[in-house]
Amino acid sequence: MRLRLLAVWCVLLAMVGCGCLGGGGLPDNPPAYVDNVYATEAGTDGISIYYILADANGQQTASDGRVQIKVTDKSGTLFDGGKNVTASEFGKYKVGQGAFEHEAILHNLGRIALRREPSGSVDVVVTFTTPEGEDLTGKTTTYY
Repeated sequence: MRLRLLAVWCVLLAMVGCGCLGGGGLPDNPPAYVDNVYATEAGTDGISIYYILADANGQQTASDGRVQIKVTDKSGTLFDGGKNVTASEFGKYKVGQGAFEHEAILHNLGRIALRREPSGSVDVVVTFTTPEGEDLTGKTTTYY
């Protein structure tokens, strides 16, 4: 009985230690690239953006740093701004629908008001600057 209790205790400690039982939080390996940028229309004069960072092994990660966002259409710049971010602002969210639904670690920038109503295709460039000063860039295009 004691041996079985000891075995169960060891397994639980191992699971907590690896983060498998809620003891770990989000991975915070140094980011190597912007894995994905997602942007969608948010009203006639807004855009909603999130991005995903990945480490050198391709695993999603969270990081402190600075994010710079530039949104343009064929007529020029609609938004150009940035802000400092912390790893605690990243979260684990469900993305996709149906068979494509999965969890992702991302930073949701939320709705951003644009200078004017866009027309046609809109290009979004997200540049994440790591604490070491390395710029990581991701791009996407969305349509209005």
